[in-house]
Amino acid sequence: MENTRLASLSAEAIHAKNPEPRYALTQSIWLDHVANSGVELEIIPPEDPAEGLRLKLDDMGQTPWFTLSYDLPITALREGRHFGQLLGLSGDGPVRVRACLRYLLPEGFRDVHSRNILVLTSGSVE
Repeated sequence: MENTRLASLSAEAIHAKNPEPRYALTQSIWLDHVANSGVELEIIPPEDPAEGLRLKLDDMGQTPWFTLSYDLPITALREGRHFGQLLGLSGDGPVRVRACLRYLLPEGFRDVHSRNILVLTSGSVE
């Protein structure tokens, strides 16, 4: 169910340039960064939805983090052994990606980061 929801992003996405933080791509899927930090981002819907949504991050500005976030029901996590995200990345400079599960609790939140970090110095990887 979650994979289908993420795959449908391509068909639902609207072109946008430099969106504000907590920008909703669709219901319960959003991009986030620190406000007023100089992030330069373009959201580019594909001509063919099978190609996937393209995010072009030209400048991280002064934000220490940039996220693609989406809600997952706790039942989906309980039923699985592994959690992963398939990304196609390319860039002229360094890119560092790490998955994180954020548990929303009555007293706040708790982040659990993956041990593995993908580092891309240049070129592309899928």
